[in-house]
Amino acid sequence: MEKLVIFGSTGAVGRLCVLHAVQDPRVEKVVAVVRSAPKPPAFFTAGAADPAAAAALLGAKLQQVRADFGDDASLRGACDGATAGLSCVGVYTAAVKDTADFLAREHAPNVAAARAAAAAGSVTRWGYLSGQGVAPPPPSRAAPGLLQPMFAFVKGSVERDVAAMGAFTRGVTFARPGMILGRGDALPGLVGASERFFNGAAGSWIARTRFAVQADDIARALVQSVLAGTGAAARGEGRGAEVLENEDIKRRAGELGQV
Repeated sequence: MEKLVIFGSTGAVGRLCVLHAVQDPRVEKVVAVVRSAPKPPAFFTAGAADPAAAAALLGAKLQQVRADFGDDASLRGACDGATAGLSCVGVYTAAVKDTADFLAREHAPNVAAARAAAAAGSVTRWGYLSGQGVAPPPPSRAAPGLLQPMFAFVKGSVERDVAAMGAFTRGVTFARPGMILGRGDALPGLVGASERFFNGAAGSWIARTRFAVQADDIARALVQSVLAGTGAAARGEGRGAEVLENEDIKRRAGELGQV
């Protein structure tokens, strides 16, 4: 039986990861790492087909642990005894001031979480919610290259530094979705307007293309990846990372529940 630790558990994708993890028969316990007060069951059951049954599973399997990303000891404590973990910690580009701010709010907590999981010694699989167009930069690069988007550089730096740990012997999976549908977030500006359009009836066609993926599918794919050990190491390809883009995410999501 698995014990899964989830960082970024209160975000639009993270909370769905919690829901799918507690519903999986392979999982004995889910540790949802939170930065503020624990959330009520209804927070995690919003997308459940049977909210009452999901709430019962949450009561039996879920432990919410408050941790500080600046406190390595509290992060390691959250990972104690876990066999797999994933991080959906992220921040919207529009919410940051510059590259340094983006690195502090996305790179630093994600790398800290992965290091804590590696230090626990029992975590053999890891997943990270990255993004479309991301490529890990060279180790020497501390700022985006010419014409490289800040988003791609920062998330790529997370991928680079997590993969370089070489600590997760059954694989690392990076999910790189394009447009994320069904998040339900009230995003500002043009991004929010486009998401509202494509989440509606008029724009629903994009969900059937390779350019968009549902938040629920991302969560299902991440949970399946870390539970099944479907990363490169699990396939006998060493300790490299597996990358899932939109169509890969949809396929992996369909595997969840086929246990």
